[in-house]
Amino acid sequence: MIAKPDNTRVQVIVRMDPDAKERITQAAHRAGQSVSTYMTRAALALAAQPASTTGLPQAAEDATAALMALGMPQRDAEAKVKHALTQNPQGTADELVALAFRREP
Repeated sequence: MIAKPDNTRVQVIVRMDPDAKERITQAAHRAGQSVSTYMTRAALALAAQPASTTGLPQAAEDATAALMALGMPQRDAEAKVKHALTQNPQGTADELVALAFRREP
């Protein structure tokens, strides 16, 4: 599969800090999948999850679940998404995930 620059998964990976990239790469290799396939399956698993009742916007719920599917502990995922919401309250799940992985200056 050729990754296109407009591919959301590729955009998220490009914005990740090196430690996050390494964790996802290792998880994908342990699962015997390419990083793209691993992230696609994580996204599909996320789409199959029922809505929760945490009071967060659906995009934040989806972003939290995506981070957890990528191996991040729930507490860390929730904290990163809540911080991302302060930067972009109307952001989509993809935007919130990207903000969660953005390196601090």
